[in-house]
Amino acid sequence: MAWNEEITYHKRRGSRHNIDRHEYLCNTLYYAKRGNDLPHAKVNPDIVRKIRMDAEQGVTAKSQAAEYGLHVRTIDSIRSYRTWVHV
Repeated sequence: MAWNEEITYHKRRGSRHNIDRHEYLCNTLYYAKRGNDLPHAKVNPDIVRKIRMDAEQGVTAKSQAAEYGLHVRTIDSIRSYRTWVHV
């Protein structure tokens, strides 16, 4: 392949979004399931909003973890927008 040749990506037949791998990887956040769409989700957007509001009022992550049955690091990830960014 010469340096000036354009790379072509082939469409995959039968793909859900009718796109190739390169396009999927570039737009992963658009195509990937998030939040309630995942079957193993333990919280929903309403709980996420409540966790974040309670954090502003000074409620500790440890007490929230006990209340919702989650790990403290999970609560910290929700509070710092590392997870559930779309809410």
